[in-house]
Amino acid sequence: MTETSGTSVISTTTPAPSGASHGFFRSHFAPAFYVLPRDRRHALRIVYGFFRKLDDAVDVERSSPGEYLDAWRVALRDSDSTGLAAWGEEKAAAELLDVVSRFGVPISALEDFIEKGVAVDLERNRFQTPMDTERYCYGVAGTVGIACLPIFGVPVDEAKDFAVRLGIAVQWINTIRDVAVDARMNRIYLPQDHLDEFGCREDDILRLRRTPEFDALIRHEAGVARSHYRRALDLLPIRWERQLRPARIMGRIYIDLLSKIERRGFPVFTKRISLNIVEKAVSTWRALRT
Repeated sequence: MTETSGTSVISTTTPAPSGASHGFFRSHFAPAFYVLPRDRRHALRIVYGFFRKLDDAVDVERSSPGEYLDAWRVALRDSDSTGLAAWGEEKAAAELLDVVSRFGVPISALEDFIEKGVAVDLERNRFQTPMDTERYCYGVAGTVGIACLPIFGVPVDEAKDFAVRLGIAVQWINTIRDVAVDARMNRIYLPQDHLDEFGCREDDILRLRRTPEFDALIRHEAGVARSHYRRALDLLPIRWERQLRPARIMGRIYIDLLSKIERRGFPVFTKRISLNIVEKAVSTWRALRT
């Protein structure tokens, strides 16, 4: 994979980067850290580490991902990190459980990340309806937003709907950006109903053949992502607007990423578009000034 100013050329001979199910935890997350006080920033890194480790586990980095997820299930259920010693993760689990205790991170969000997110990747690689895709987006991204709320200093019950909807929006954008990467792993996260609606053949996506039907489909998905983003903004609780700056930064970065993909004509079969450091800085500034 060759990096060129915020764009990666997708190679058919080198290992694929992590796809849509993994994109939420990469570099676009980082700018959201910097507006937090040091202790909360450290806590967010620990929680981020949990999501990242489990996210990677269902890709190619662990030979027994199901057993690894089981060990984390037990640790969360029993608030006991010792069972992860065999995986070299006892310290990481202990740090996570400490953050959960100190900040009141809901265990249910972490459990949903496993059950409705990464574990799904071990069982399914297609989703029939838009609601099926939404549920998956909740599992791998909405749960992350919920878990972060207490670290931001925001009551979960006052901003949960916002966090979930924003997670769905950014995950939908990941799905658009990483459609080729996922296809190489025989994964299609776009709703099958949408493929049928636009007459886009699954085989064309898997073979990375760009057709008029695919062009219509991917433009439609961009509209879906923007719709979810607008709904998230409508759900932003004004009372907690300042505390939710990290989430607002994240959302702005991802919507600007989508705009960049659109401006370049959706070259998602040949390039993996990202924002460069200057573009991320501009997105951060835009988020903070509104």
